[in-house]
Amino acid sequence: MKEIKSYDTDEIDQAIICPYCKYHYSDSHDVLAPEQDNKETIECENCGKKFVAEVVTTVDYFTNRNCELNGENHEFIPNKILGNNDKKCSKCSLILYHYDEVKK
Repeated sequence: MKEIKSYDTDEIDQAIICPYCKYHYSDSHDVLAPEQDNKETIECENCGKKFVAEVVTTVDYFTNRNCELNGENHEFIPNKILGNNDKKCSKCSLILYHYDEVKK
């Protein structure tokens, strides 16, 4: 029978926090650099207990419709939330902002 070890994660944060005494490392990037994308054993500067810190990298994606890429015409409608002259495409949500020219 094969054994698999897994831990319940105590802390997920923007900084390293000791899971024993809750000591907050203000210099987390110096202790474990984000670009390393790995685990490291750390001895807490405050309580002296050892724990594992792991860099977790996440990626977010954003997508949106685009009338022009599909050969379609925009259907701009006035949008009172955006401003008096601003319009938003009802199909792809492209916003057309209108600004008054600044006179010198």
